[in-house]
Amino acid sequence: MKSYEANKKSDYEYISNLLNPDNTKYLLVKRVSPLEIISDHSNDKKYFIIKNNKKLIGYYNIFLSKNKKTARVALIIDKPYRGKGFGLKTMMDIEKRAKKYGVKILKLDVLMDNIVAINLYNKIGFKETHKILFMEKKI
Repeated sequence: MKSYEANKKSDYEYISNLLNPDNTKYLLVKRVSPLEIISDHSNDKKYFIIKNNKKLIGYYNIFLSKNKKTARVALIIDKPYRGKGFGLKTMMDIEKRAKKYGVKILKLDVLMDNIVAINLYNKIGFKETHKILFMEKKI
């Protein structure tokens, strides 16, 4: 497995296409256009494509804080590639890359019913810091 920083239109289209109902069950963001991702990509907001055997299998992002000491991360492994250890490998890649940027603390959001992800994050040393309840009302 390898990753590289998104840098061409097809990379951003791939990330946008990953944000589909099969992959966003546990995400608050359901759809983002390639142009929105391109405009969001900056020195502090980085997007990476994950490849395995020349196939695109997912993406992750690293959003650096102003002081560059903390970063918020997120990832999606495309559904056909889940359960094969790519989540763990990706998290190790994220940590390695974040250290190169000088990051000391990684943060992430995970929905409470995403047990597989929670177990992964606990396994690699993440600790729960907050519980947030999202609510809505149809009117």
